[in-house]
Amino acid sequence: MSNNENKTLGEIIKDALKEKGLNQTAVAKKMNVSKQVINQLDRRKYFDLDFLERLKKHTDLDFTRYSQSNIEEHASVEETQSQYSLTNVNNVNTVEMTLSVKVRASDTEISQMGNLLMAFKKEALRMGFTIL
Repeated sequence: MSNNENKTLGEIIKDALKEKGLNQTAVAKKMNVSKQVINQLDRRKYFDLDFLERLKKHTDLDFTRYSQSNIEEHASVEETQSQYSLTNVNNVNTVEMTLSVKVRASDTEISQMGNLLMAFKKEALRMGFTIL
């Protein structure tokens, strides 16, 4: 691989695909994404762990450490910002926690925010959590 010092992760991934001789269309098909997603990797600013895991699975190129270190960095910051308290409800110790979630959405996607919140609440209830 060429000098990666000033390259974005997307540029590094594209170079790695090219060096490995992997066809962008074939990679896109294996990952179940459009060819444009692979073709425009060099323009992406963020890569989630799921995408990097699927890339690893289908190409044997492992860039998950970039996402993992990012997650660990943000997790330690978020832990200090979380507020929680231990309470006793009906003789059962429970933890009450306030969570902060950042969501990135386009103008057209933002109209779906209510649906996202309802899906979150439904899933939390399904798992036995109480949303206050």
